[in-house]
Amino acid sequence: MNSSQTVAQFEQENHLRGFQLIFDVFDPNGDGTISGHEYRGLATIFNIDPTQADEIFLRLDLNGDGSISREEFTQLWINFWYSEDEDAAGNWMFGPY
Repeated sequence: MNSSQTVAQFEQENHLRGFQLIFDVFDPNGDGTISGHEYRGLATIFNIDPTQADEIFLRLDLNGDGSISREEFTQLWINFWYSEDEDAAGNWMFGPY
């Protein structure tokens, strides 16, 4: 943390670095997008039923093109960590709570 950063800015930057690592895990073929198949495969780690994973993926695919881009994932990650809206799409990344 440098002297001009606030604690909140520092935390947000570190969360965004973490997101990049998690995106790479969700994108095992490295094509820069997360497909429904890739999400479904990793959703089992979070004990998400495959049928439920398909429904969640539709929420996460913000532009409806059938995949989650790094930009979409960034927005989802920010929603997950910072949104106070319980219905924000990012709050579904790791399954329903």
